[in-house]
Amino acid sequence: MHYPPNHLQPAFARWSRLLPITETAARQIMSLPFHPEMSDQGVSILTLAESAPGHCLWSATDSTSWAS
Repeated sequence: MHYPPNHLQPAFARWSRLLPITETAARQIMSLPFHPEMSDQGVSILTLAESAPGHCLWSATDSTSWAS
């Protein structure tokens, strides 16, 4: 799962402020989807993605569960 920094979520808009270090770190973190029903194929896809630096199979902003 991937959650954007709290200060960028609508629920926290009231307390929003510029946090450039937090925002930079959030863009650099690799988020891996996982869940109890994840298939062997989904795990293989993630393993292959990990072994291919610079190759992105999944976007942190994409809410689809392609590795099911």
